[in-house]
Amino acid sequence: MRALDSIRRLIGLNSLRGRYRVVALGMALLVVFGIWVAEDYVGGVGRTATENMAERNDAVLLSRHIRDDVWQAELTLHSFMLAPDIDQRHAVHRHLQRAIRNAGLLARSPWVARSTVARIAREAGLNLEQLNDLADRLMGLRGDPDHLFPAMRILNEEMEPANRDFLSATALALEELADDEDFAGYRRFSETRQEWLQLIIALRIYLINITGAFGDSLSELQKAQEAQVRFRLQRVNERLVGLGALEEKHGFGMQASASLAVMREQASHWAAGYEQASEIYRGTQWRTDVPLIKDSVQPLFSSIQGNLQAIDQVMERAAALDVGSLNRVAGGITHSLWAIIVTAIALFILAFLYFEKTVLSPIALVAQALRSEARGRRSAELPVTDATETHALVEAFAEMRRQVHQRQRQLEYQAGHDALTGLPNRSRLMERLAEALESAKGERQPLALLVMDLNRFKEINDTLGHEIGDQLLQQVRNRLLNTVDEAFDVVRLGGDEFAVLMPGTGRERAVAIAAEITEALAQVFTVEMHTLFVGGGLGIALFPEHGDDNRTLIQHAEVAMYVAKRNNHHYAVYDIELDQHSIRRLALESDLHHAIGDGQLELYFQPKVNLTNGQTTGVEALIRWHHPERGFIPPDELIAVAEQTGLIKPLTAWVLETGMGQRARWQRIGIEVQVAVNLSVWNLQDPELVTQIRDGLDRHRLPAHALGLEITESAMMADPERALAALVELDAMGISLAVDDFGTGFSSLSYLKRLPVDELKIDKSFVMSMNEDENDAAIVRSTIDLAHNLGLKVVAEGVENQQIWTVLEFLGCDTAQGYYMSRPIPAADFEQWYQQNLWLKPEPQRLHA
Repeated sequence: MRALDSIRRLIGLNSLRGRYRVVALGMALLVVFGIWVAEDYVGGVGRTATENMAERNDAVLLSRHIRDDVWQAELTLHSFMLAPDIDQRHAVHRHLQRAIRNAGLLARSPWVARSTVARIAREAGLNLEQLNDLADRLMGLRGDPDHLFPAMRILNEEMEPANRDFLSATALALEELADDEDFAGYRRFSETRQEWLQLIIALRIYLINITGAFGDSLSELQKAQEAQVRFRLQRVNERLVGLGALEEKHGFGMQASASLAVMREQASHWAAGYEQASEIYRGTQWRTDVPLIKDSVQPLFSSIQGNLQAIDQVMERAAALDVGSLNRVAGGITHSLWAIIVTAIALFILAFLYFEKTVLSPIALVAQALRSEARGRRSAELPVTDATETHALVEAFAEMRRQVHQRQRQLEYQAGHDALTGLPNRSRLMERLAEALESAKGERQPLALLVMDLNRFKEINDTLGHEIGDQLLQQVRNRLLNTVDEAFDVVRLGGDEFAVLMPGTGRERAVAIAAEITEALAQVFTVEMHTLFVGGGLGIALFPEHGDDNRTLIQHAEVAMYVAKRNNHHYAVYDIELDQHSIRRLALESDLHHAIGDGQLELYFQPKVNLTNGQTTGVEALIRWHHPERGFIPPDELIAVAEQTGLIKPLTAWVLETGMGQRARWQRIGIEVQVAVNLSVWNLQDPELVTQIRDGLDRHRLPAHALGLEITESAMMADPERALAALVELDAMGISLAVDDFGTGFSSLSYLKRLPVDELKIDKSFVMSMNEDENDAAIVRSTIDLAHNLGLKVVAEGVENQQIWTVLEFLGCDTAQGYYMSRPIPAADFEQWYQQNLWLKPEPQRLHA
């Protein structure tokens, strides 16, 4: 037995790698044997097919050379016919002679000589020799214009002399009459000469076009050109008749009379010659090379190509026969391969049975143990195996099982606790609250849930850093643990939110605990030499009065917390009377998250009109929310929800991006107005605001003055220094800044003059009643004077009739905004309004349209 084990280790059968090596070696020997048998079988058949293919390849190459030479000869012959050249003539003969020589070689090649294509090859050689003779004859004709163009003799010997004599006679007549250029005879001779030149030009155009054509009939263009020649010849004859009439009436000098006679005679000779030439050009024999090309040369080219194609087809069929032979060989090889495959499959089956017993079964037992561990059950005993790899696998599994159990205990703790404070987290609260509710229902005991968040925590985190914020949260945890009973669960819900679960606690005890927590949080916190006053808002929900399930109790506790913070109270108990407003507010908060990206929001635009000239100078972008279920949400409520939930930043980003995008589209269609966007106090405290605006202007390729920003007095006074810093940076970019709702806040003049603003907007509450209330009129007048003294422009909101417009114009107000011009309208409606009301002042009654 030991000797057998030694042999197994020697050849490597004690490991999976060694066993696979033995199987692979056996398969390799089997494949080598199969290849040797197939090679001996293929050798005999392959040699015969190879010899045939080599001889046929030689014939294919000769056929290809003949085809190339014939194609080159045809191409060169065409070039010679267009522009005769001695080199091209030699090239035609060179290509044809080479094709004739290759045709002879093809006819004598071994494969062709013993095949049926020998006759076709000889016929191709004879056709090539005949083509060579015809090509020489054709190129000889092309070099002899008199034979090539029969009408050329008439043009050169009859029409050209008549043309010269006509022009010479006309020149002599004009020379005699030149002393009296006002004489009608001089003008008539000059006009006749111009008509004759137009006739010659028309003839040349006709000849250029017709000599470039190889068709059997005249084209429509050539017919039109021939008609033009005849028209010009008729005009010349009419001019000559006119000259004859003028001579009879007034008489010419001796030279002019003689010239007129010569002109008549030469015009007659020229017309006779033209009729002869035209008759030739209208026929098929106007060019002698065309019949030769069509009737002899071109058919020979086609015949030779047909011969070569027939030879190629025969060779393709022969190649198919050789392929058939090789397919039969391949079939034999396939049978051999099937035999090898069947043998290999048998070996694989035997190998699999062996591996199943010695390898796969132990691995399956290890996998079963792994699954048991994954389900949390203790695995059975592991198998004993002699394979090195599986033995190492069993040992690794045992070590893994020990470490997994240890880490699982850690993960279970981390899953239910907050990493920073060590308190139970929201997930753990849900479990504990469900258990406590189940117990309270069974024992008919009360239960209280307290939810709280810290005041000013975000400001502390942003100002002093997250490290200070984390330490503050840890101190809050300590105070909560020291304040509440050990039987209660103190939970961190996330961020600066905490909860206290108080089983067996009723209203009075819950309120007392909330007061104790409030007092504990009111004490000063000291974090790294920083003295911090935090405080918090607490909300209490009770079982069973306020709910009997997890979700309801947590929601009602949060509602109570919001009520406490909104009313500036330290804590509040849930009250159904306040819940309707809170539920609507909570629902709107959730819906607003989706509305920003779901297309529920839309920008409306209200025009601003210059009171001096009536020009539309800008628009104010106003947000509108069309809720799919609640309908129109008032803007004031929308902004309040956004500011309370922290959504004012993404909401303002959406308004800026949409407003600048609309301004860019208007710019492309010629609407140059400033788009003004309102900012809140939270926007002025956003450090990314300036970068966001700069990037938006660059992205939409807008100048800075295309965007305006409107900020209320209250927003600027909430944090004057931070607001001033932001406004200075925006002003440096060139953006127009305006103080919105001026007169309703409490800004001081000393602070106002420090602001880099460009205009004041008088609140509409003063403007709308200024004609009825003298105090409002005084405020409006004083605001206009104040703004102008500070170098600022004034925009009056709430202009709703002609009387207010007139008074504001009288007081020197710069710009008006209100229903008198237009309500806030969608972008498409504004474009139509803008085109109709670009200049409003000349006809103010049109403003209501």
